[in-house]
Amino acid sequence: RLTQRLPTSPENISRVLQQLFPLVKDKAQEIDWQQIAVANAMNKNFTVIAGGPGTGKTYTVTKLLAALVMLNTNTATNKLSHNPALEIALVAPTGKAAQRLSESIISAITGFKTLINANILAAIPTEAKTIHRLLGVIPNSPNFRHDQNNHLSCDVLLIDEVSMVDLPMMTRIFRALKKETKIILLGDADQLPSVAVGSVLADITPRPHSGYSPANTNYLAQVCQLDVQQLNHAFMSTANHSDHLSFLVTSRRFDGEGGIGKLATHVIKGESTQSWQLLQAANENNRNQLALVEGDLHDWLSPLIKEYYQGISRCDTLDDAFALFAKFRILCVTRQGEFGVDAINQWVKEQLAVNTAQPWGQSHQNYHGMPIMISENDYRLGLFNGDIGLLWHANSNTSTNASDNASLHSNHLMAFFEQPKTADGETHYKTLLPSRLPKYDSVYAMTIHKTQGSEFTHVAMLLPKQSNNLLLSRELLYTGITRAKTQLTIASNKQTWQQGVTSVVKRYSGLKIVE
Repeated sequence: RLTQRLPTSPENISRVLQQLFPLVKDKAQEIDWQQIAVANAMNKNFTVIAGGPGTGKTYTVTKLLAALVMLNTNTATNKLSHNPALEIALVAPTGKAAQRLSESIISAITGFKTLINANILAAIPTEAKTIHRLLGVIPNSPNFRHDQNNHLSCDVLLIDEVSMVDLPMMTRIFRALKKETKIILLGDADQLPSVAVGSVLADITPRPHSGYSPANTNYLAQVCQLDVQQLNHAFMSTANHSDHLSFLVTSRRFDGEGGIGKLATHVIKGESTQSWQLLQAANENNRNQLALVEGDLHDWLSPLIKEYYQGISRCDTLDDAFALFAKFRILCVTRQGEFGVDAINQWVKEQLAVNTAQPWGQSHQNYHGMPIMISENDYRLGLFNGDIGLLWHANSNTSTNASDNASLHSNHLMAFFEQPKTADGETHYKTLLPSRLPKYDSVYAMTIHKTQGSEFTHVAMLLPKQSNNLLLSRELLYTGITRAKTQLTIASNKQTWQQGVTSVVKRYSGLKIVE
C-alpha cells in the first residue's frame, strides 16, 4: 500500500480540489495544509493524517471522503460514471470515540451543504462503528469473523483515534482488508500510545515531518497549484521522506495565545521548567484558562463539584443532564491511591450526599443522576468498555426509543446511553435496566487513559504526590491537558510535574515505515 499509486489523473484531482478548496484572495500564497492532506491521500492507498486537538482532522477527512466520491462518480468532469458506489467504513477503537466521529462527520457535512453537491454528501456515511464491531466478534472466541480468509468488503476504511489502537489489533485489521482497499489513519501522534502492545501511530508518524519525495512534491504542487520550492521550504531537508504522512498544524481550538495550548506545547517538547513557570504565572495573573492548585481537596474541588455535578440530578430533562455532565471531568493518573479514580469517585459521592442530604454517600447503591462507565464489553447489548451513561428515573421527562420499553412507563431507575446525534440534531438513547448491565462504576473521575477520544469544557487533573510514579510521562500529561477545551485546573507539586514532563513513553514494537 505504501508504494501503490492510484491511476487517477492529476487534472481530475486538481478539479476536485478547486471545488472543495476555493481560493481565498488574502491567503492565495499560503499553504493550506488541509488541502495538502486531502490531495496527498487522493492518489494513495495508505495515508496518515495527524494533528493535535482542534486542527480540523475530521473536517479535513470529510472533505477527503467527498473528494473520493467525486472522483468515483466523475462529478468533477461531468461525465457519466459506471463505477459502483464506494463502500466507505468509519471506525474508532471505542464506542465513545465512534460516537464522536459520527457526530463530527455529521457536523462537517451540515457545514458543507453550500459547498458540495447534495448527492455527494449523501454518499458519505455518518455512522461509525467500533473496530470490534467492524471485524465481527465471535462469542467466546479470540478470533473475528473477518480475517485473511474472509476479507472486509469496504473500498475505503477510515480509522480515527489511531493512537489508541494496539499493534495486534492493527495487524488483524490489515489482514482483513482487500489488497485494493484504501486505508486512512487519523489521530494525534503525541497522545498516549495504546494500553496494550505497541505505539502504532507514533511509530509511523515521524516528527518533525521529514518531507516528501521529489515525485510526490511535484504531484502536490501540481494539483494544489503551488510552487515546488514553497513546499520544499516547509520541511527540514533530510535524506528520508514520508509520502504517506500529512500534518495539520493550525489549531482552531488553541490559537497559541491561550494557556492550554501553550502548556500542551511546552509539555510535549519536554520543557519542564517553562511549563511549570507558565502554571505559576497563570495563578499570579488570574488567567481563566489555567489554574494550579495545591492543598486539601475540599478547598478547591468542592466548588467545582457544586458547579458541575450537584445539578445533574436536578436537571429538567435527560438531555440537559448529559449536557451538564459533559462540561467537566476529574482526571487521575491511576485507579488506586489517594488521588486515584476509586478514591476520588467515592469522595465526590460523599460530598454530593452531604450537599443534597442524600443517604447514598457511604453506600454502593444506585441513584438518580448517577454517571456510570461500563468496564467490560457486552456485544449482545452493544455496550463496550468505556461507554458512559446516566442512571435516571424513566418518567423524568425522557422521550426515547428504549430497549426496555415496559420499564419506561414506571418510575424505575434506568440506564441511558447517548447514541450519535442524527443529521437533524436529534439525540437518541440506548436504555436498559441497571440489572442487565455488564460491570460498571461511577465516573465522576476517570483515568487519563480512559479519556482519549473525549473532550470537556473544564478539566481538573490530579497528579500523585509522589514523583516516582511509573505511569507519569509527558504523553500522559499532554493527553490530559488537551482534553480541556476552555479551562484546566491542575493539582500537582513541582517535583511530580517536572518528573512527568521529562519522562517519555518508550515502546519497542519493531514497527517502522520505509519508503
